[in-house]
Amino acid sequence: MSDSVGPAPAPGPPVHVRRVDLVYSIGCPSSGEVHALLRSILLEQGAEALLALYEVRTQAQAEELRLLGSPTIRVDGRDVDPGGAASRPDLAARGFRRPDGTLGRLPSRAQLEQALSG
Repeated sequence: MSDSVGPAPAPGPPVHVRRVDLVYSIGCPSSGEVHALLRSILLEQGAEALLALYEVRTQAQAEELRLLGSPTIRVDGRDVDPGGAASRPDLAARGFRRPDGTLGRLPSRAQLEQALSG
């Protein structure tokens, strides 16, 4: 499933459209929350983006889609948590290292804002 988020493009030079992949395992309790957070940030930023959602059911799919724990969020192919990008594909819940050093089940809003604006 894909959501197109953002205002209609204005005439003029080409606009970079970010690709945001949200990859999550079936039943992931964080997927709905992070999806809503991503949409909110994209709308606030006025960003042109394609938000693609991938629900993963098997380990083979996790490997194919590089689900590095659920949820995995990539912007233009780059993981929003570089520290977790070296993880092996896995259906299990993922922990995100936040800027304050704590672990959370989601990246912080600031981490997502930075990844989406970069």
